[in-house]
Amino acid sequence: ACGGATTTDVMNNQIASVTSTTALVTITIGGNDAGFSSVITECAKPALLSDCAGKVSTAQSFIANTLPGRLNTVFSAIKSRAPSAKVLVLDYPRLFNGTDCNAATFFSPDDETRLNATADQLRSVESARAAAYGFTFRDVIPAFVGHAVCDSPEWLNGLSNPTSESYHPNRTGQASGYTPTVSPYLTGSTVT
Repeated sequence: ACGGATTTDVMNNQIASVTSTTALVTITIGGNDAGFSSVITECAKPALLSDCAGKVSTAQSFIANTLPGRLNTVFSAIKSRAPSAKVLVLDYPRLFNGTDCNAATFFSPDDETRLNATADQLRSVESARAAAYGFTFRDVIPAFVGHAVCDSPEWLNGLSNPTSESYHPNRTGQASGYTPTVSPYLTGSTVT
């Protein structure tokens, strides 16, 4: 999925590219459906102005109750359009290490713990839905341990300019976190 995409965007703008001759599909989707941007924005506010716990709770409820159906829609479409394709579903890294080093954000350790737990919940839902369709799921969370926002080196952007790059993997995160997980499928190597 493209940056900022939801499952609806995949269905409206990308699924047509998946055909009976498609051999490989990789997808990471669901975070934006759960309101990733608005949750991060809320949690970055000073505690007295923020309802981070409420926003995270709403996102977690969505992930548990609504996201599985949306993933089913996307995965079913992939399966029916490209029944012979290998499909690799990837998750999202945990963003935080318990500290906030950016002067313009106000994430508390509790906020960061809640947000990381939400990444874990996304992992569980995505893994279960991928398995239901016979797709391969790969967890990128372990690769990013020690490389969260404010770690050295960080593989995830904190608050950035342009803001659309905030809280996404940076170039090193893509090369060292996601690429080793995806490349065996692109090269045809055996993956266990």
